[in-house]
Amino acid sequence: MKMNDNKDALTGREVGWSRMYVGPAVTLTAGWQPIFVSMYNAYDDNKGPAPNANLGWTANFGIGIDWQARSVTNHLNYVKLQDPGDGSFLRPELDRSLLDPTLCRPTFEGAVKFASGTVFDANDVLPYTPVTFPSLTGLPTIRNGEVQVTNTTWTVRKVDVDAGVPLTVEDGATLRFAPNTRLVVADVDELGSTRTERTRPLIRVAATGVLVNPPSYTRPQSSKWRAEWSADGKSLDLVYNDGMIFFLR
Repeated sequence: MKMNDNKDALTGREVGWSRMYVGPAVTLTAGWQPIFVSMYNAYDDNKGPAPNANLGWTANFGIGIDWQARSVTNHLNYVKLQDPGDGSFLRPELDRSLLDPTLCRPTFEGAVKFASGTVFDANDVLPYTPVTFPSLTGLPTIRNGEVQVTNTTWTVRKVDVDAGVPLTVEDGATLRFAPNTRLVVADVDELGSTRTERTRPLIRVAATGVLVNPPSYTRPQSSKWRAEWSADGKSLDLVYNDGMIFFLR
């Protein structure tokens, strides 16, 4: 439904902005159809903005579609106008490369914590507009954009390490830590080890991924776990260091 000066541009019907309207039914040709939907709360002169429940419409339901085109006001005939998530029913008319990326960046006000295996997809295109994390806890995967972390402490929990999924910077993505960032592994001494499992992955950077200002790690006194970077700076592991030292004279 497209509104222009209180007129439904699809049917030519005059409409009032505070009412719910249905029909008449319109037959569309096969293929993609451009639509524009504008919705807002009804306005009560005494109470101000309020949910629109005129003609029996369910408050806060939003726009609905009746696939049988019955053109009656029974809200039970309608389902929400939504895509299953694969773009097969609704899709933006503009390609994301035509949009201003600064208008589409998520904003984080406080601490940012990720569960194990979480993917953060910035859905950006070059040149990237960085997404800022005030702090970072966990081992996410960074995809399709640049992330910058302002806090100088990166915290990794025991549950993150035990999951075995490292912080991953995918091809084309960038992770920028603040200068002099230090890694803190909570409860590091509670990590178990076996004869065959003596390393735990913390960071993996893909071939064209970029990691800026790699964090440092200071092993706590008496801890048997140390952090070890690969020669190319693309991998960081926790390595279990245990054994006996003999001094022979």
